Amino acid sequence: MTRFRRQKGLKTENRREISLLLPVKNRQEPLNVNLSLEIMQESWEKGMVYPLQCVQEQLDRLAQMASLGHLSKPLVVVSGGTSRNPAVKSRLEALCAQRNLPVKFTQDLGIAIAYG
Repeated sequence: MTRFRRQKGLKTENRREISLLLPVKNRQEPLNVNLSLEIMQESWEKGMVYPLQCVQEQLDRLAQMASLGHLSKPLVVVSGGTSRNPAVKSRLEALCAQRNLPVKFTQDLGIAIAYG
């Protein structure tokens, strides 16, 4: 069984290294794996590169359509669990601000989104 202390929701300055005990086949003792804050941050950044790139492309399209007069009042509406992450939220806000696009997050509006 993998055991670790969840750090979800902790402020960045309160996060610390995570230690995992991983069972390994044909080995009596579990393998102890330590994940430093640097490794976790690098992994998170790498994992967000493609999604944020896709967002940038779509925001560029929306901004272009608005600049050409195809849209009178564009609005970016963001929903989903990852958008609740403060780092993701601030990046999305910055990306929208760079393109002069207003943005609303469903969780800020009290709108529950059901999936599946």
